[in-house]
Amino acid sequence: MLHINNLNLEKLADSIRMLSADALNKSQNGHLGTPLGAADVIATLFANFMHFNPNDPLWANRDRFILSAGHACIMLYSTLHHLHYQEFSLDSIKNLRELNSITSGHPEINHKAGIEVTTGPLGQGVSMAVGMAISEKILHSKYPSIIHHKIYTLVGDGCLMEGVAYESLALAGQLNLSNLVVIYDSNNITIDGTFDLSSKENIALRMESMGFEVITIDGHNFAEINKAFNTSQSSSKPVFIIANTKIAYKVPNKEGTPQAHGGPLSKEELLALKDNLNWHYEPFATPTEIKDTWNMVVQAKIKQYDLWTDTLNQDSKKQDFLDFTSNKNIHNSVKDLEAIALQTFENQPKIATRVASGKILEILCKNSPNLIGGSADLSASNNTINKFSHIINSTNYNGNYIHYGVREHAMGAVMNGIASYKNGLIPYGGTFLVFSDYMRPAIRLSALMEQQVIYVFTHDNISLGGDGPTHQPIEHIASLRLIPNVEVLRPCDLIETIECYNIALENTNKPTLMILGRDNVPTLRKDYDIHNNKVKQGGYLLLDNENNSINLVSSGSELHLAMEVAKILNEKGIITNVISMPSLNRFNKLSDDDKFSVLKNPQFNVVIEAGKLTGYQESLGGITYLYGIDSFGLSGKAEQVMDYFGMTVEKILKFVEDKYKSIMK
Repeated sequence: MLHINNLNLEKLADSIRMLSADALNKSQNGHLGTPLGAADVIATLFANFMHFNPNDPLWANRDRFILSAGHACIMLYSTLHHLHYQEFSLDSIKNLRELNSITSGHPEINHKAGIEVTTGPLGQGVSMAVGMAISEKILHSKYPSIIHHKIYTLVGDGCLMEGVAYESLALAGQLNLSNLVVIYDSNNITIDGTFDLSSKENIALRMESMGFEVITIDGHNFAEINKAFNTSQSSSKPVFIIANTKIAYKVPNKEGTPQAHGGPLSKEELLALKDNLNWHYEPFATPTEIKDTWNMVVQAKIKQYDLWTDTLNQDSKKQDFLDFTSNKNIHNSVKDLEAIALQTFENQPKIATRVASGKILEILCKNSPNLIGGSADLSASNNTINKFSHIINSTNYNGNYIHYGVREHAMGAVMNGIASYKNGLIPYGGTFLVFSDYMRPAIRLSALMEQQVIYVFTHDNISLGGDGPTHQPIEHIASLRLIPNVEVLRPCDLIETIECYNIALENTNKPTLMILGRDNVPTLRKDYDIHNNKVKQGGYLLLDNENNSINLVSSGSELHLAMEVAKILNEKGIITNVISMPSLNRFNKLSDDDKFSVLKNPQFNVVIEAGKLTGYQESLGGITYLYGIDSFGLSGKAEQVMDYFGMTVEKILKFVEDKYKSIMK
């Protein structure tokens, strides 16, 4: 292991500080307080402890660093520039926060540039670090001589105040993730004032209670910083380093004040900082002797990488490792899914889509160890656990299922960490649809980072009955459809559920939200072709008659009601088609001609879903009536609640017939 002495570490830290300060001075926008205060810790970590290779930034066994305090991004950009990550050129540093620059206002995922995840919403980064630590433990349990590295994350007071961080760190302690090192930049400052303005919490005791080894240091003392990181290398617990630092370190009148959090320095302050650091160079300049030290760091990292490569080439598990990380096994499930579909046609059972999902997940888990499942304490209700699920716990990481506990937000964020760790892992996790509210920020980051995360949301409508309005989703599907780059799929039966999972496995650059019901519904589809996935076009004709007068459009748990209504209308001579709409977003992307081939040219459309129907009128055009729910639900028996809100064949039929009569007058 390379060891840069304390004097040279100080110079490396100052080069990070001053490049960051010059960038903000040019941009006149950003956050400099933390980069000035945490640079000593970051320089020591990257120079003396982390393993990486800027020439192969996707190296599977690299240490991961996540800047959870994402507003301090210029510190990370400056460090990666000094470490020869090619995308962080000096010009990119000079273009901080400019349009289309890689140096955006918060870190945005770019593995090739050394940015592991997108951070900025506080608490999300440290939670994703927990997901990455779980991933490393899984891979290490399978390939101990190939994968053996650490996950480091820098957090601030704000991160630890966010509830998602508490949820995730509690899970890290429960699983005893000894490969996780959390660095707490404890500068006692938030935007509004000092830490005690809003919290009197003893962070050290909190972390100890969750199972962390806690180390408190002076974050500007290199001997203490080195000692803390040395301890973290062999700890049998996850490590929490409290680095007491001074925000805006060595800036007169700003050091240690709330005013230091954001914004550039004045000319006078910048000159005073340079004097205090004895840094008398042109803006954006780094002296040769400091560059030489950075070069020595990089060369040492490359040597470590070369040693690992030699080890991999001689390892008997090399090919198995490469197959696993390329995720070859998942495609073996397709034929088994086809067999389930054929069996379904023979039996035509009534089955809830959450149960169908469970059957499909069982096959996928049987064929691929790459799927990492879990649930927020609802495994049996979500049907996410099966006989091929092997529980990950504090003593066994060679598994594929995580008990997240009642921590929906952490589950979403941790899954983002598992997905962005890459190396073949695909996470899925379940909870009730209504509790997607608890994890919406994580879902948004899944989409923003283009990560393959599968969210299994069950209990999709008011038929929960007795649980009442708190558990009955109304606006949720509509609101989730509004998030860019999110695949929202609401299958009507087992066949559509199979097709939805095939899509989820193909969605390597977006999250998939499976919207599933608990009501037993009939098998409406009578066909299945793995080469002709009908869900892929978003909406399609489930019941197709020529010269139809009416389209009934529905999805999921209500589609069978539309089919029954259509049967009655057709018997009465009112020609009615039924359109299954498992993905409104996909349907919206169809060409006008393709849309017309589905909608044809009826007098009117009626959309039937037990919830808010935002977006349908714009999507379908023409005369479109909405038969949904615009209020919260009620507590009662399922059939009573469905009847109260009109979700019965009789009441839907009356609504459609009344509209038909009024138009035909």
